[in-house]
Amino acid sequence: MKPEIILIGAGGHALSCIDVVETQGLYRIAGLVGLPAEKLNEELGYSIIGTDGELAYLSTKFQHALVVVGQIKTAEPRKTIYR
Repeated sequence: MKPEIILIGAGGHALSCIDVVETQGLYRIAGLVGLPAEKLNEELGYSIIGTDGELAYLSTKFQHALVVVGQIKTAEPRKTIYR
């Protein structure tokens, strides 16, 4: 059984990252982490399972995560989420 991974981000860059994760076939995507307004949405068949505010809890459920927030002006959002 493949290990589960969550993708932190649910925007356009997440779609590209989903494609890469699926193509590699090393992980099973458990869901995405998005903004509160996105929580009931799906991206390419994957549910938004939580928000940034729930990352501490999600880190107890999932060992693997990938930050898939795109970079428009600065990398600061990615750095913050990673920390």
